[in-house]
Amino acid sequence: MSHLIKHGRFTESATKFYVAQLVEAVHHIHRMGFIHRDIKPDNIVLSRDGHVKLIDFGLCKFDPTIQQEAMAADSRTAHGPSTPVPSACILPNNSRTEFLKSFVGTPQYMAPEVLSRSYDHTSYFWSVGMIAYECLMGGTPFYDEIAEEAGDVNPSMKRILHKVSNYEIYLPIPFPGVPVSDAAVSLLRGLLCPASRRMRYDQIRSHQFFRQIDWTKLKSMKAPIIPQDPSSANETKHHNIHLPKYEPVGILKDRNMDFVGYTYNKFST
Repeated sequence: MSHLIKHGRFTESATKFYVAQLVEAVHHIHRMGFIHRDIKPDNIVLSRDGHVKLIDFGLCKFDPTIQQEAMAADSRTAHGPSTPVPSACILPNNSRTEFLKSFVGTPQYMAPEVLSRSYDHTSYFWSVGMIAYECLMGGTPFYDEIAEEAGDVNPSMKRILHKVSNYEIYLPIPFPGVPVSDAAVSLLRGLLCPASRRMRYDQIRSHQFFRQIDWTKLKSMKAPIIPQDPSSANETKHHNIHLPKYEPVGILKDRNMDFVGYTYNKFST
């Protein structure tokens, strides 16, 4: 996140690298049967060699059907979209579990269908698309301009969620005045769209935006940004830290609302 703030926005070449690595990280979690549920720049750090690491798994949930769907995507990636899906990957009807109706995450990166509490693991490719948008355009359109103009550090969740649920109005692709390629526009429109039309893992990998990416060598590729001081790179380390005390605000009908917009902050001791 600090690198994105420093640079304002990334080049398309850098965005390809980081988004490709993020796609692989998200899919790896799905392959294990989990969803992260809070994909956002604050939860993405760079290793010493500049490669992406996804952190903060406190909101993760497990569902075996996600694992099956990820296996099916791997099969299509390896053998093509017309390849019959292995029987172990075929999902029974009405197999979605109750937790995929919970309402958690960070509003600016939350897929619209999450608001209606009816979604699956592909909702988190919306989050990937929103991060790609931020890398390419220099920001997210889902913010509270009223609070920002007033200098209020606590934006209105209601105003942000209104924009997310009406993204067709508030999400211009591309953002006016920002030059991006047709391939980048196509990728964003394929991710930031209704769930029924959103690209899946195998479709993302084969998208023209990533045509110069060798997915088999992604881990060994040189990163666009190398942290200047490897000893201070944002890697996960074991430290004794103090967690901020969290108190739910108000009486909420849905207990899952307590977790919307809540994030972990590291305070210096």
